[in-house]
Amino acid sequence: MPRTADPTLKTRILEAGVTVIRRGGPHAFQARAVAAEAGCAVGAIYRAYGSLDHLGEAINVRTLNELLRALRAIAAASPSPNSVAMGYIAFARTAGQLWQAVFLLPRPPAVDGMTPLQSITAVLFDLAETIVAGAVGPAKAPRATRLLWTGLHGLTHLDAMQALNLKEGETMESIAADLVRAALGR
Repeated sequence: MPRTADPTLKTRILEAGVTVIRRGGPHAFQARAVAAEAGCAVGAIYRAYGSLDHLGEAINVRTLNELLRALRAIAAASPSPNSVAMGYIAFARTAGQLWQAVFLLPRPPAVDGMTPLQSITAVLFDLAETIVAGAVGPAKAPRATRLLWTGLHGLTHLDAMQALNLKEGETMESIAADLVRAALGR
C-alpha cells in the first residue's frame, strides 16, 4: 500500500529541530534526535529538507526572521542605533541556544544566487543601515553599520558561549553602548 504524504510533516520536523536545539544546543542537532522528537523516520528529514544542513538553515532563517520582527518593532517605537542594539542583545539572550545555532550550524552551499540565510541577513543589515543612516548620514552609514553589526554579532556570540570575560562593572549593554558610540564616531 503506498504511503500518503503527511502535510504537517515538514512543520513537525522544523519544530522538532527547534526543540532539539533549545534543549541540547546546536551540538545536539542530529538527524536521529530530530526524527525521534518529530516522531518520524530519519529519511523523512531528508525527503522534507534535502539535508540536515538545509533543515538547520530553515531553523536559522526562522530565528533571524524573529529577530527582524523584533528589531522592526523597536525601530518603529525608537529608531535609534542604541535602542536597536539593545533590542538585538535582548533577542540574542532570549533566543539562547537558537542564537548559538545561527553561528554554529553548518550552512549548505549556495546553488544559484543567495541562500535563504544570506537573504534574511541582507534584509536585517538593510534595516540596521537605514537606522544608522539616520544618525550619521547615508555616506557614513555602510561602514558604521558594518562596524556595529560585526561588533554586536561578536558580543552576543561570546556571551552565548560564556566567553565574554566581563570586567567588574561591565555589562554586555555597556559594551554595546560603547560599540554604538564608536561605530557612529562619537
